[in-house]
Amino acid sequence: MPRKLDDGSWVAISKLAYTWAVCVDMDAVTAYRYRWCFEDFSEAVYLLNTMTDFDEVPTRRESLKGHRYSGAPLLVEYWPNGEPRW
Repeated sequence: MPRKLDDGSWVAISKLAYTWAVCVDMDAVTAYRYRWCFEDFSEAVYLLNTMTDFDEVPTRRESLKGHRYSGAPLLVEYWPNGEPRW
């Protein structure tokens, strides 16, 4: 289900072992520049369908399990003990 965003980058969903990945800014060489991993497929589809540009942070992230990126993270969350989630 790939689609082109308003900023010209490509986004698509990929099945991983335990999650659904929304891969952002795909090209012929790189699978993603940013990847959001959701346990719930409907949350991944929602992000895919509502994204307009590369640096958009998901608003629905109840099942967000992590994210992979190059450079600085767009989102930082912490466990109750103060440690970073990822």
